[in-house]
Amino acid sequence: MPVDCFTRPTDALVQSAHDGRVYRRMTLPNGLRVTLVQHEPRGDDCGDDSSSDGGDDDSSSDGGDDVRRPSAVALAVSVGHFRDPDNLPGLAHLLEHMLFLGTTKYPGENEWESFLSEHGGYSNAHTSEETTLYFYEIHPEYLVESLDRFADFFIDPLLSPDAIARERQAVDAEFQEGLQVDEHRVVQVMCHAARPEHPLQKFGWGNEQSLGGASDVEIAQALREFHTTHYSASRMNLVVVTEDLDEAERGICASLNAIPNSTPQTAYHPALLELGPFDVTQSNFFEVVPVKETYSIELVFPLPSLVQHYASVPAAYWGEVIGDEGHGSAISVLRDRGLASSLSAGVGHEQTYENNLYSLFTISVVLSKAGFERWQSVLKTIMAYIKLVVDAGPQSDLWEQYRSMSCASFEWAEQKDPVETAESVAIAMQTYPWGDILRGPIVWQTFSPDRMIAVGAKLNIQNCLVILVGPSDDSETFQTEPWFGTKYRESRLASDFMDDLSLAVDPALTLPKRSPLIPKSFTLVPRGPSDPTYPQVILERGNLRMWHFLEQRHQTPRAYISLRFYSASVYDSPVAAVSSRLIALLLEDSLMEYLYQGEVAELSMSIRETRRCMEFQADGFTDRLFEFTQHILFQSPQSLLQAQFTADRFALVKERLQVGWASAYFAPAEQVTYERLRVLQVPKYSIEELREALDRIQLSDVAEVLRRLRSSTFIEGFIHGNVSAADADTFANDLQAAWNAPGGRTRDEDIPQTALSVLLLPKGSCSCRAQSSFNEHEDNSAHVSYYQLGVDTVPDRTRLKLLQRIASEMCFDALRTRAQLGYTVTMDHINTDGVLGLTIEVVSAKYSAMECESAVDDWIRDELMPAISSMTPESLDNHIEGFVMDIEAQDFSLSATHDRLWAEIVAQTYVFDRIDREVDTADRIKRRDLVSLLTKLVGTATRAKLSTHILGRNSPAYDGRSIDSIATFQGECPLRHVIPLSRKVPT
Repeated sequence: MPVDCFTRPTDALVQSAHDGRVYRRMTLPNGLRVTLVQHEPRGDDCGDDSSSDGGDDDSSSDGGDDVRRPSAVALAVSVGHFRDPDNLPGLAHLLEHMLFLGTTKYPGENEWESFLSEHGGYSNAHTSEETTLYFYEIHPEYLVESLDRFADFFIDPLLSPDAIARERQAVDAEFQEGLQVDEHRVVQVMCHAARPEHPLQKFGWGNEQSLGGASDVEIAQALREFHTTHYSASRMNLVVVTEDLDEAERGICASLNAIPNSTPQTAYHPALLELGPFDVTQSNFFEVVPVKETYSIELVFPLPSLVQHYASVPAAYWGEVIGDEGHGSAISVLRDRGLASSLSAGVGHEQTYENNLYSLFTISVVLSKAGFERWQSVLKTIMAYIKLVVDAGPQSDLWEQYRSMSCASFEWAEQKDPVETAESVAIAMQTYPWGDILRGPIVWQTFSPDRMIAVGAKLNIQNCLVILVGPSDDSETFQTEPWFGTKYRESRLASDFMDDLSLAVDPALTLPKRSPLIPKSFTLVPRGPSDPTYPQVILERGNLRMWHFLEQRHQTPRAYISLRFYSASVYDSPVAAVSSRLIALLLEDSLMEYLYQGEVAELSMSIRETRRCMEFQADGFTDRLFEFTQHILFQSPQSLLQAQFTADRFALVKERLQVGWASAYFAPAEQVTYERLRVLQVPKYSIEELREALDRIQLSDVAEVLRRLRSSTFIEGFIHGNVSAADADTFANDLQAAWNAPGGRTRDEDIPQTALSVLLLPKGSCSCRAQSSFNEHEDNSAHVSYYQLGVDTVPDRTRLKLLQRIASEMCFDALRTRAQLGYTVTMDHINTDGVLGLTIEVVSAKYSAMECESAVDDWIRDELMPAISSMTPESLDNHIEGFVMDIEAQDFSLSATHDRLWAEIVAQTYVFDRIDREVDTADRIKRRDLVSLLTKLVGTATRAKLSTHILGRNSPAYDGRSIDSIATFQGECPLRHVIPLSRKVPT
């Protein structure tokens, strides 16, 4: 088909001045709307590493880069589970699964995934209320062929009854994995509270019950009818991100114009728009019993759909002011009273909360136990604050602050990877005029007080559902939500209480104030020809080593400051480990109001404990980043260096951690990973040990760990991004002076550090750790087969990553698609503190962990080993080509680059040119290398295997020899990889 098979609208796209990508829009004769995005030209200022990532080669329309970047495709269909037939809840979700399993032109069930895997790609999809989104990544050389295969999803899918029988199990397995997740359960109770005739009431997940009432032939017919009715080209938006836009146009015209354009979609009944999803004149108070020990209250205000008012963001304004965390805000007052720890407000981005039918403005509050007991008081404070800010009306100075930051976010948006770009643009095309598909989701454009006042007027208790979540002693008398089985009770708030809420006043509350941290300068620091091409140590003195790298490849006025405070005090006992966690939480608690001021200005901070150190990171616009970081670390009375935590805040934060740890690792996938690490890492405290230590810990224990951290610590840090060497050096000197350890320590060897190691499993061994699920109601079991390779080297890591990449699709096809073991079937390469390994994980509600392990063993023996041994040179070359493309595309944003470089510093490997080295290794890999590697990993004589089983409530007991005592097992394995202490950088 000729390249002029489409019309090209001429309306202009609003694009950031710093976005170097090229965008084209076209509409095919069948009504399919298309946006083409050309990769941004590469920077040229990052030396060898960036050169390997394409740093010196600009993108061109003919795809002539020496270094290829993946192409990505996303297609959004304007239909979701709101259109499910009443007798088949989950049909839209099932159809999403089925389209991947063969078409008339390409009938093989695994043909699509096998094609993508061999050519450096992958795919996925998800179904929401009004949208089904399909997306994939592929090597650009195979983009046109992939478009032809992809188009047949929407032209003539097979939808065979045999495949339906299996994939229905996959939909059910997905539901089973989410069954014990309280967030899903609470949302489903809210959906159940909707009017019976409203589509919000629909059960979009689907499961064996909802889809099991019809035969496979009947479901195939229903799927075909749904596909024919709703999968119309005029309801689709396609995005292709690639190198050569002309080639992409030709491929699109040749393939996707054949998608049928059926009749227009039936509009929603006008009554649904008028009445809204809930009848708030009836039940408006729901008490929900969670699986975990959690305490929260949620206020849900139904509004008309605000999608068309995106430019004036009337709900977003109220979300910002009600969600304010500054002094005098609702959460600040509730926190000071010991009733709550966090509050968020606004209309969520998920289609459950905003779509073409309605918008839901929600206020979600995490409560303390006292807050749960006194929920009426909490509710009064929230409603008093709403009344305060709504009565005051829209504040133009606050609106201007939010607008200016939204503009900064848009102008200096971080680059996304190609798939993320394709997804976000495809979704935006459904909602915004094409000229605003980039700006619309981000920028506050129009100050509209009247519209904001109209929305604010609806934030009243007469137009509200209140959902209280927490344990109940009389839940046996509650109702049961039919899909998740959640216990709940519905009633109506007393009329006199509602009257009190309507008039509530709290003198402690005050209106929000502007943040003092709003950036004023976005100047980019210029790079000179002599600037280093990799991170360099700019200061090494006393107890501090600071790295710096001025990088402008990504052309953003942002930077990262990452620091590690090494000290033996953080993990030398369970009490120390718990104290370190509490220090991080208490610091965030004491700085909450200041951290919120930073959040408004796009400055963020995180602090966490590890087995060796406290790790801190701050990032954001450089203009105020150092001021922000210094305040947190050493300048303010609430800083890490100066803070004195009070007994009342300690008690509340301790309670919050106790509540969180009471249900820690409830998900089998989380618990199975934790148990594997418990066996391998020395030391690694059990959650039971940590809970016991938490129960008896005192404020004095925390103070002692903090004292030791302040007086005896070695700091290693990395300042990266839009920061000059001079500014980085000034900050490093200020930090070193503030944190100068008493006693005159000048060498890092003098700082006590925790001795850590990783178990090296004996060759020819196969050990197992089996435990029951922490959640007694959990139906799912989990299994992980871990095959240890050995101490990390660049060649071994590269070969392992390639093997995993090749085998992952085979694993998924065999164990998920054909065997239907469970929804989660993954293969991954992992690096455990410098020791490499390969994992295969299965989570299943249908099969026991032992059966899953047996299936994994059979697949490796019967399918994987023969497939790798017989792989053709052409197939291997294709896989390597895609693998190299992925390696070279790692540094797509400043955050991605920072994570990679910081990981080298943390691991003390300092291989900053790892991209170049891995590409060089990959280009020389032969089939015999992969066969040798696989044989070493899984061969009976050479394997070092650890199986980990988490047993669901219906799983039989493990009948083999299990590692009952981890300490005893570790004592029987004399070989260890000792993690080196912080040391001088090799020259």
